[in-house]
Amino acid sequence: MRQITQTEAPALAQLIRATGLDHNPDPERIARVSLESNHVTLIETASDESLIGFVDAFSTISQEGILRWEVDLLGVHPAYRGQGIAQSLIREVVRRGQVFGATTSRALVHVENAASASAFQRCGFTLNSAIRQLFVSDDQPATGSSSLPPETYLLPVTTLTYSGVWVEGVVSPQALRCAQAVRARYHWMIAGALSVDSHMARGTGYHMVGSYRWLNQSL
Repeated sequence: MRQITQTEAPALAQLIRATGLDHNPDPERIARVSLESNHVTLIETASDESLIGFVDAFSTISQEGILRWEVDLLGVHPAYRGQGIAQSLIREVVRRGQVFGATTSRALVHVENAASASAFQRCGFTLNSAIRQLFVSDDQPATGSSSLPPETYLLPVTTLTYSGVWVEGVVSPQALRCAQAVRARYHWMIAGALSVDSHMARGTGYHMVGSYRWLNQSL
């Protein structure tokens, strides 16, 4: 297990497609993002050096100033599942987060991905039973979008597969429109929010992409 090299970005893009995590990952983006100072992208290889598993994590800072370690993408090639590879990847990337100085680690897992949730739990993560709907938008902001409410925090993120901004804290129509404005200003791909009232989300140009649960671990 080791950090990915730039020349392996196309192979990782193929693995991401094979695991169903993204249908059209960009190798150039993967190569660029994996070099960022707050990212760790680990790979596991077979005896012939082909990629069979990977995990990507990065740091964020919460509204309260807490340094968090976000385990964003985790995948194992279907032919190699059930061998403990995912758990090994999780444990090592969490260790890297501790070295980085994060005090907490978290992962957002789709409610139907029981295998991933189980792997995280075996590595000491606690599953939050609350189901949260994920809403995203790539719409242009409404004319005259208002300023960000003080109880809301906009979190910019850059991952192997997208760039965007997430609404944290109190989610309101005003906050959702501000996120759209920030996304458009920086030409990011999406604005997103969790646990939003569906009528409010759709009324501001957001659509639901799935239901998820948080897994958390103190470091």
